[in-house]
Amino acid sequence: MIPLAVACTGGRSTPTTSVPAVTVAPTVPATAPVTTAPVTTAPVSTMVTPPPGTTDVFAMYRHRDRMPDTWQEPVVIPYGDGDDQLGTSIGGDGEGIRWGPSYGAVAADGTWWILDAAKFRFAHYDAVGAFVGSVEIPPAHLVNGRYVHWQYPLALADGTIVCFRLTGAEGTVLLLLRDGSLSEVTLDREVVIKTDDGVTLYGFGNQNELLAVDVATATVTEVDAFRTRAGTRYRLTRDASTLRFAFPDLGVEHEWATIAADTGAPASGAISVVSTSGGQLHVFVDGAAASDEATGLSGYGVIDGDGDLHPTEATRQPWSASDDGGGSRLVALPGGDDVWFIAIDTDAVRLYRRL
Repeated sequence: MIPLAVACTGGRSTPTTSVPAVTVAPTVPATAPVTTAPVTTAPVSTMVTPPPGTTDVFAMYRHRDRMPDTWQEPVVIPYGDGDDQLGTSIGGDGEGIRWGPSYGAVAADGTWWILDAAKFRFAHYDAVGAFVGSVEIPPAHLVNGRYVHWQYPLALADGTIVCFRLTGAEGTVLLLLRDGSLSEVTLDREVVIKTDDGVTLYGFGNQNELLAVDVATATVTEVDAFRTRAGTRYRLTRDASTLRFAFPDLGVEHEWATIAADTGAPASGAISVVSTSGGQLHVFVDGAAASDEATGLSGYGVIDGDGDLHPTEATRQPWSASDDGGGSRLVALPGGDDVWFIAIDTDAVRLYRRL
């Protein structure tokens, strides 16, 4: 069994001495028009549209040049030097690649906290992308006082924003943002955190065991299932080209073959999953068919409170050269049912809300 997706565990190495906190060179000039990053797409007419109702397969599609009409036009937060813009930092090639932010989380009040690694801060934006302010990440919360290794920001029901990093010594450190102040919590076990139920964090250990993290007590416990934000226990794993799902307390179990929608060939990929307060699970799978690994495929689907999978949808290209992979592609509003798709593009962060 392979659980969900394996997170990037190394974090971002952004030295404080090479990128001043508010003078990051923009990927595009501040006055340049915002454009969507180039994508490899299939014409809309080639997309397979499953029938309404529920389905026995998780279909994955070639990337479209835009999100379907079931998603709102995106909130766009561009990169640049200004305090109201997000930063970029030089990539691994030392030249052309510039990493964008390390994803973000939406708080219960509908505002966004973006982990702006290049500017060593959490940048705060309202629901329409207007800049609210920021909280700096001081050297005391950086590795060796210089490097941003935090990743995977999540928002809890009480308003806390949580990120994590692995210590390299079978331990984990959480970074908590509460009421404008930062603090750290050290865990005595390695946990790759992937999701939450609004209070408890969930992730995987180094043997793929399922783990629950109590933030208040800094304790890690092995569990046999995660919980949705509605409190229902669930398991979602993948094995080659099969998704295996269970609501153990409801006696519901399903296996869904992941296939390329245009050919029917077996496909597989990394999984992002979030839950809503209404009990739905929203699932995004990003990968390729085994017979054609050069062509990216992805699919978005919803598992309802009865454990049934509804027909999946195509999405735009999820990745760009500026995406460090350090967060969840899907984000859910704490205490609500709204879900967003995050794209870290080469010129801006784009936030698409599910209609």
